[in-house]
Order: sequence, then structure tokens, then C-alpha cells
Amino acid sequence: MSISVPKSQFASGTAPQVDLNGSSSGNNYSATINSGLSNGVAISDALTTITQTDGGSRIWTMTLSLTGVQDSTSESLSLWPSARLAAHAAGINVTSDGQTLTLTGGATQEAFQAVLRAIVYVNAAVTPTAGARTISVTVNDDTSSSATSTLTIVTGPPRWWRRPSWHRAWRRTAV
Repeated sequence: MSISVPKSQFASGTAPQVDLNGSSSGNNYSATINSGLSNGVAISDALTTITQTDGGSRIWTMTLSLTGVQDSTSESLSLWPSARLAAHAAGINVTSDGQTLTLTGGATQEAFQAVLRAIVYVNAAVTPTAGARTISVTVNDDTSSSATSTLTIVTGPPRWWRRPSWHRAWRRTAV
């Protein structure tokens, strides 16, 4: 009787690569956001890519983790409903606890890439707390994990909170 272990369909040791900023240099992405947080803001560039140089075309898991949360349960990572349906149609299962979004399934890198482009950061707090949030993205084929790419979101008060420039001039001339 012969027992064999199935071999990976990918060459070992070559991890998938995640580039969150598309055509710009580097792999990480950053954004400063002052409004629209309750509707969700994209966590990556529209040209975000996932690539594999080991000849494979399948991704098995992608994990996104949100850290630096300051507004507790008001902050989350989410996927638009139409994108969630497309993910399921491609064989990707999506689970979330709010601060961690996990996608699993042996789907193509193109399918995972499309889902990654549709993930949004949401802060439903009435007055979002300013500060930096970090979203770490790790992709895994069946043999190795990518280096983690990060997105830093810096939130600030809504634009209408800022004093207009005429206010400073008025204060200097008022007696």
C-alpha cells in the first residue's frame, strides 16, 4: 500500500504580492479623509493588484485587519452588497467581526483582486474621532503568505468644523 501526500499546485516559497496603491511606487496606500466615513471609503486604489509569480492563479485566503480603532463598534471593514454577491459567485466566502474581514476559497487572483477593490472602511460615529487607522492586508496561496501591505487612513473632523479664513481676519480687526 502506498500513501502519498498531494503536492501543491504552486511552486513553494513564492508568495503572492499585494499592491494597494496600484501604479504608484511602493505597495502601501494612504488616504486622509474628512467626510463620507459613514457611507464607506475605499481602502485601496482603483488599480490595486494581486499578483503571483509562481505560475499559480488561485488564492486561498485574504485577511484584512483594522487597528487603531478609536470609535469602538462604529468602525468596521465592509463589502458593498453587490460585491459580496460577486464574491460568493466566484467561490469566495466572506466573514467579518467588524475589525477583521476574512475571505476564503480557491478563487482566481482576479476574483480576489476585484473583491479587494470593493472593500470599504466605515465609521458610523456621529462625530468620528480623528487619528490614524491601519488596515493590514495579507494574501495566501496554498503555500505561502504575502508580505503584509498596509493602508493608513487619517481621519479628521468634518470640513464644516474648520473656521473659515475670514474668521481669523475678523478677530484681528475686532476691538
